[in-house]
Amino acid sequence: MNARIQVITNDHDEVFFDYLDSCQKRIRIISPFLSVPMADRLCKNMNSSVTCSFITRLYIEDLYNRANSIEAIRMMMESGIDVYAVKGLHTKLYLFDDDKAIIGSANFTSGGFKSNIELSLALENEPVIDELRKYFDDMLIEVNDLDGIVTKAILDDADDRLTSLFGGKKDKGHTTSVKMYGADIGLLGAYFDGDEQIKEVRSGETESNDYVTSLFKNMVVHEQITYDHNIWMKFNGRAENRHNPDDIAQIFCIEENGKTLYLSNYPKAPSVKDNDEVYFASLTTDTRGKNQPVIVARGILEGYDSFNIAPERWLEKAPWMDRYPHYCVVKTCEVLNIPNKQGIPLDAILNELGSDTYVSSFGKNENPSEIGKKHFQKAHIRITGNAKLIIDKRFDALSEKYGSTIVSSER
Repeated sequence: MNARIQVITNDHDEVFFDYLDSCQKRIRIISPFLSVPMADRLCKNMNSSVTCSFITRLYIEDLYNRANSIEAIRMMMESGIDVYAVKGLHTKLYLFDDDKAIIGSANFTSGGFKSNIELSLALENEPVIDELRKYFDDMLIEVNDLDGIVTKAILDDADDRLTSLFGGKKDKGHTTSVKMYGADIGLLGAYFDGDEQIKEVRSGETESNDYVTSLFKNMVVHEQITYDHNIWMKFNGRAENRHNPDDIAQIFCIEENGKTLYLSNYPKAPSVKDNDEVYFASLTTDTRGKNQPVIVARGILEGYDSFNIAPERWLEKAPWMDRYPHYCVVKTCEVLNIPNKQGIPLDAILNELGSDTYVSSFGKNENPSEIGKKHFQKAHIRITGNAKLIIDKRFDALSEKYGSTIVSSER
């Protein structure tokens, strides 16, 4: 086989997935940071004959700054990828079987692979690949010896800490958490005092803190996933009259001319188009006792028509429609077979994506208090494809565990 060295500048994505497609047995990755879109593509592009080990770093501060992602790690673990955490990690290395490798500056993120200023080498059948594989395998042995494998319990703990951190941030000031998970295979624990640890975790605030990258940060780090239709978050209930958290989730329906219609109601005419997607969030109390919207169903809507106004006869069954007279028919909907409180809490999505949850604020890096006001007193709001990706992963997991019911309007 011919040896080859290729300089990669702006085509990391193409080279990586070309190598992945040709991989027969094993892929090994070291990257301090990773993102949901890249993790999703990795999971979808892997086949059953290929195993994957992924070494990353797992700091609460990185998660808070969205340099790393709990959802991305959870997604990979659920797909059978072994994930490990190492403190003080800065290496970026991608190995494919025994004959291909990428080494350089790019993290496994959309920014690192598509939009940041990066420089790497792609190697094929080069003798140095043996040394790179030894580097990875030696690190993995140390990580395993020090219990560096990431577990569901670790992710749940990180999720709880992250939620508390967001909940305690009332202004634009910096909030620091020096919690670092994973194996300490270097000098971090031995020589870093508290101040040095803060410096270390804050090194995750951007994927690269060099001056050139910072100039381009606001221009290119965000990549919005889009569809040819709108995706809505629909809020059911009112803050002063929340849904019972222990009630089984359901979507409102009404009988009309002997047929069942499932409805999504609004206080004024909504800009809903035919075949728009919708996620229904009950205004309730989650399993932690926090009052917030909790996603319990997802469906497809008919487009709004000016004639879609609740007639008087409907108000006898549902007097609240007097305040929400406009409606869209729900063509079909999948409802989780769980109590309202056990659905997907909205803060789990906001903690992961922040401003990038909503179309109206994508890429703006707003603080948590500003983000939290986006849906306040709204009947519905457009969300991004990025949010859809995360919600669907969680929804699918809940559906598999507890089951779900498909309902459809009769026409």
